[in-house]
Amino acid sequence: MSVKQKRSQITLFLTLGIVIIIMVVFVLITSRYSVKKTLGQELLSAKEIVFDAQPIKIFVYSCLNAVSKDSLENFGENYTEDEIEIYVKNNIDACLDFSAFEEQGFNILMKEAKVDVSINENDVVFRMEYPIIIINPASREKTEIKDFIAKYNLIHEEI
Repeated sequence: MSVKQKRSQITLFLTLGIVIIIMVVFVLITSRYSVKKTLGQELLSAKEIVFDAQPIKIFVYSCLNAVSKDSLENFGENYTEDEIEIYVKNNIDACLDFSAFEEQGFNILMKEAKVDVSINENDVVFRMEYPIIIINPASREKTEIKDFIAKYNLIHEEI
């Protein structure tokens, strides 16, 4: 083999080596960018999917508990189911200030509350149907919650 042929072969192998190195670097850079981009999209999707109305539900329950307890304290032993229902229905909206949730971007739509009170021998049960539609700001997903219950045990002492 002549010197020219050896140089040609060396040049060819060096060129192929450089091309292979460039391709490997390109693949590594592209795959890292792709993984980061995919992870970013998955995180965004996860944020949109994980929408929990539980804090709003708990907030409404706490208001129902507070207003129903107030109604029992205001009417004492001399109450009727109708009076208590009217009291809870008229006072529940004053307790339900959704502004903290709205500041987080949630859209909250409410319909009229329907309250049913059952005075039983051992307890008083408040059932409230209050349709609330919560719209997730990220995914525009709608969630409806509507049924709420508060129960108070009555203690009867025999004299």
